[in-house]
Amino acid sequence: MGDVSLDMIWKRLEDLHAGQEVMRTELAAVSETVRAGTATLVGIQREARSLNDRFTVLIGAVDDHTHRLDRIDVRLDRIEKQLDLTHA
Repeated sequence: MGDVSLDMIWKRLEDLHAGQEVMRTELAAVSETVRAGTATLVGIQREARSLNDRFTVLIGAVDDHTHRLDRIDVRLDRIEKQLDLTHA
């Protein structure tokens, strides 16, 4: 341990500090990538909700039209019975 000088210790501390700066820079880059990915995921989530809302509206419209068609079928059956029509 006698061969270790203050200059060597100082140099090693400077190297460690430089390494920390590199790590901070890399960590900042990773953090920015994660932030960008999170923003993308939030955008995808919003778009998925919007699509879900649109599908819900479309399903409601289809259900409404199906209900109307069912009512029309019932009315047609009654008219056919009243007119004494039979299917050939």
